[in-house]
Amino acid sequence: MKTKPILFSTDMVQANLDGRKTNTRRIIDEKHYGFLEYAFKNKKNLVDWISKNAKYQMEDVLWVRETFQQTIMTKSGNKAFLFKADLDLFDPEIVSWSPSIHMPKEAARMFLKILNVRVERVQDISNEDAIAEGIEYIGDIRDSAIFRNYMRPGKEKQFDYGFPHNSFSSLWEKINGKASWKQNPFVWVYEYQIIEKPENFI
Repeated sequence: MKTKPILFSTDMVQANLDGRKTNTRRIIDEKHYGFLEYAFKNKKNLVDWISKNAKYQMEDVLWVRETFQQTIMTKSGNKAFLFKADLDLFDPEIVSWSPSIHMPKEAARMFLKILNVRVERVQDISNEDAIAEGIEYIGDIRDSAIFRNYMRPGKEKQFDYGFPHNSFSSLWEKINGKASWKQNPFVWVYEYQIIEKPENFI
């Protein structure tokens, strides 16, 4: 087991905090595509390859890096941190946020334990897994569940995707760019659970 950082967008931090998200998909470097295409075509066992190449392995504990702001507690002089995922608590006009990549380890408040690792094409995601990716449920229309369209600005326009798979594709493009879904890359699929802060962390 190792302890490693992982980046999440503000939307996905909120999904984790809400308990909606237990999967994350990350693009695999194209240098591996030749092997993966061969392995999938010939139904070769990928277990050994995954154990050697996946950035995160089963039982690893990940600490989440998220958009933040560091402050100083005036009375004690100790460092304190604000997080953009808690946006409802702050005035967005007066808070200057720092990118998640710069968040220090000491600010970590969310910890994930990897339960499973596998490989697939991003377009092969099931509706069940799309929901496990944390897509936002909007409500029901005519007995059909409606999920958020992440590529449409303004909440009044974010309810036109009836299928989880489509909602996830819009989330994927928001994070990775408009052409990223069509490219259908191989991805790491990490399944995890949120855990308490490890006693030996830091």
